[in-house]
Amino acid sequence: MSYDVELVDPVTGQPLPSPEHFEEGGTRAFGGANLCELNVTYNYAEVYGGLVRDLNGRPAVDTIPELEEFCDLWKYARPYERDYWAPTPGNACAAIARLLSFARAHPDGVWMVL
Repeated sequence: MSYDVELVDPVTGQPLPSPEHFEEGGTRAFGGANLCELNVTYNYAEVYGGLVRDLNGRPAVDTIPELEEFCDLWKYARPYERDYWAPTPGNACAAIARLLSFARAHPDGVWMVL
């Protein structure tokens, strides 16, 4: 199971463009992705608690401080040391850092978490 997280345009509801091409996430688009969409496994909730779920419906600008705080807390943790699915601080931080990059690129966007 997982969360599908999107940062969308508040007017159109369409996913915004990603600030960079990326390949990580629980579901991967062939050749990577270029939209602010990320599939995040529930496994990581053991580390980040309700942080991802609680983004839903909120403006990105309002979430930047808490995403930054989480990333600062785990800045030295390394992702994927055991495996992608392991609920480690490094894995959770990698996912949250990607969401933070979306929020910084589009502070006017709105989070949709399904």
